[in-house]
Amino acid sequence: MNPQQQLESYEPAERDPVAIRRTVVTLVLLMLVGGFFIVYKYKQKMGEEHELDKKGRPAFSLGQVSTKTNIQLLSTDDGVKDFTLLEGKLTLISVISAKLPDESKLIVNEMKKAQEHFADKERLQLVCVSADSLADVSQEELIEFSDEIGASGEDWLILASDSEALVGYVKDVLKLGMVSRVSKDSNERILPDLLRIIDPSTSIRGGIGDFTFVEYHRDKARAKDIIQSDAGEIEKKQAQEVYDNIITYQRNRMYKNIDYILTYESTDVEALRKENRSNRYNTPLIVFTGFILFILIMGYRLKMQRNKESLVNKE
Repeated sequence: MNPQQQLESYEPAERDPVAIRRTVVTLVLLMLVGGFFIVYKYKQKMGEEHELDKKGRPAFSLGQVSTKTNIQLLSTDDGVKDFTLLEGKLTLISVISAKLPDESKLIVNEMKKAQEHFADKERLQLVCVSADSLADVSQEELIEFSDEIGASGEDWLILASDSEALVGYVKDVLKLGMVSRVSKDSNERILPDLLRIIDPSTSIRGGIGDFTFVEYHRDKARAKDIIQSDAGEIEKKQAQEVYDNIITYQRNRMYKNIDYILTYESTDVEALRKENRSNRYNTPLIVFTGFILFILIMGYRLKMQRNKESLVNKE
């Protein structure tokens, strides 16, 4: 190729300004239409979400309770239970302790109020897990304590165990907090102050800080102290608002969450139970089998390589 031909090969192709403008305009229109459609669908979705939230839909923020566990608990009715008892039932669950009776009674009282509120609509399953092992608080003592605080009756289950695995299960799976937490200031036990809603599909519903009624009562007591102090009028007015409304507001919010589940949601209980039981051991067996096959294949390959090297050395 001579220099003239080489120079011509690098000359730019002729451009059509009209075609370029048409392409640019088309792309801009597509972006505008696409952006408008995305914003429209987003606002529509947010509107739908807002309507559901106004009805009381609780958040799916804390995951699902795995009932595929071998943890067994002794109930105050002498039965042996596991957490398959959550399947297909709307459950309020919390932690109590015979060594912390005041806090335990506050939590149980809220559970009883919820039971009364929904008595005509649907029975709730009320579950309390003992923060004390059976070695520290015997079954007889737990029965006596549950009767004292009113956690007894047809819909109540009071559960306890000596299993160390229960501590981790309560914290990590049920999201009910540390049952063995100790105050840094007083070195005394602290009762996890969490009341959880678990729907019939065993999903934990609500935010991570819902619902802490012991703390709400403390907030009310602090507000009362401010009202009776020589604080300023604005501070007293704010404290009066907390004193009058904090517990009622949180209680009603919990009821709206429960009512939404009962009114608008349904669960195929049989399908749920079948799924939970059919896959109980499949995954561990597949992983274990794959691990054994990997070792056998690698061992066979190593043996073949050594045989090959042995033959080469002999030659």
